[in-house]
Amino acid sequence: MATAEASVAEVRGQPVVRHAALTRVIEAVIGASIFLVLLQVLLNFSLLDAEFWRRYGGSFETGIGTTLRFVGIILPLSAVLGFFLGWLRISRFRTLSWPVSVYVDFFRGIPPIVIVIYASIFGAALLQARFTGKDLAWNVAAVALALHSAAYQSEIFRAGFQSVPRGQLEAAQALGMRPTQSMFNVVLPQALRLSLPPL
Repeated sequence: MATAEASVAEVRGQPVVRHAALTRVIEAVIGASIFLVLLQVLLNFSLLDAEFWRRYGGSFETGIGTTLRFVGIILPLSAVLGFFLGWLRISRFRTLSWPVSVYVDFFRGIPPIVIVIYASIFGAALLQARFTGKDLAWNVAAVALALHSAAYQSEIFRAGFQSVPRGQLEAAQALGMRPTQSMFNVVLPQALRLSLPPL
């Protein structure tokens, strides 16, 4: 009986999904390796050369640190904001859902590079009177990009919320759960499980 259940699980695609993910990782590693080899041949340099790292290692270290810092600001802000925006988007109260729809449509219609440029130039200029710091423009651009990313993530969370069958909410209400209890105990666990992989 256990073997039959295992075979059914294999047919349903659980091992297939793991195999596909591993295949993608291997393909990415092979592709990156080929790209680095071609880049070294075309630009006539070697990553194994100590002189190369002596001259450019500091720039690589600064670039990686800046990227990680940028991601550290954008990901938490956009995930939290996108979660609440997606939640408000499915609200039955139009006074809540309509402004969120305008926000999402506005930011999804603008290229992120435009938002970053305008935020780093004009946003920093407007905030200089209240805030100081050499990284003001950089931080404003990061927040602006987080607002842009939140618009896309809100759609992912909205789809996750709407994927939970309404019958489960009705069953929770029939069991005497309050709306907040049914949201946290029934909807959220399933919605997050479906929303996190695309993020």
